[in-house]
Amino acid sequence: GLEYAPRDYLSVYGEIVFDSRGVAATTSWEHDVFVGTRLLYPDGTIDLRSSVDPTSGNVIVGLKATRRLSNALLLALETRAFLGDAAREPPRAWRTDTSVALGVTRYF
Repeated sequence: GLEYAPRDYLSVYGEIVFDSRGVAATTSWEHDVFVGTRLLYPDGTIDLRSSVDPTSGNVIVGLKATRRLSNALLLALETRAFLGDAAREPPRAWRTDTSVALGVTRYF
């Protein structure tokens, strides 16, 4: 994979995921392209990423955002959406799930 940071607060990254087992692979990640971008700001981050399976055309889009509320509290939002045909994924592939999670972390 590669990551490029044109500014200290912005980076763009990408990776090609390849499993030499091909169609015999037991995971969804046998031949995918992964791209994303990360924005840093003084009180948090925003990370937008996507994984594309060129074989099936399935896509996963994810967003993770954090915001520091104080020195001891952090608010985090993480979402993931599956776009495509779940029948074209291996059985029980977690990547067919769509989810939203909101959390608060307290540091001592």
